[in-house]
Amino acid sequence: MKIYIKNTVLCFQKVHSDAFSSFDFIFNCEKDIIYKNLKGSVLINIFSSDILCRTLDYLQQEDQLNITTIFFNAAPKKIVKKYLKSRFIYLKAAGGLVVKDGRYLFMNRLKKWDLPKGKLEKEESVAACALREVEEECNIKVQLDSKIGNTWHCYFTGRGWYIKKSTWFLMHCTDDSKMSPQVEEGIEDLIWVDAHNLDKYLSDTYGTIKEVFEKGRRKSLI
Repeated sequence: MKIYIKNTVLCFQKVHSDAFSSFDFIFNCEKDIIYKNLKGSVLINIFSSDILCRTLDYLQQEDQLNITTIFFNAAPKKIVKKYLKSRFIYLKAAGGLVVKDGRYLFMNRLKKWDLPKGKLEKEESVAACALREVEEECNIKVQLDSKIGNTWHCYFTGRGWYIKKSTWFLMHCTDDSKMSPQVEEGIEDLIWVDAHNLDKYLSDTYGTIKEVFEKGRRKSLI
């Protein structure tokens, strides 16, 4: 499980000891953690809600961070999710990685390359939401394929801090004859990208979008 907050990624997963040498900082005791001194990749080998709270407090307050990743070694995901949903305003969203003739659909929104997605409406399933959002934002027709997985990210608005869980599906485009961006949603452009050009667009996108492609590859969906 990964959570993106500003320019830092929080990773909650098992880290084997043979990978410890790749970290810039390793902590086995809570009192040793001095956040302002941290940079690069950090491994925390202990877990509690208090440590997670302190970590999030620091990340939310500081604007210029040199911390790229913080790994919580073998943190219990159920406890993590429960805490995050109690701390932030929790939203659900769904979207699609759309494929046609071996090409992938990208949209340009807020000067970043992105994938179509949006928030669930009341009583709506994640699959129905994903289909609706893709068709509304791109004015295309698609067929649902397999679930790719979930991504999580935190962000701030005038109403406070949110955490959004986005569920992603592989989709196949069946008709793009009227394809056009939904301008009122801030979408400026739509483009089909060949597989050999993916790196160019993934270098100018969000961490969550890169994770969607990584999950799709691991499942041999793309």
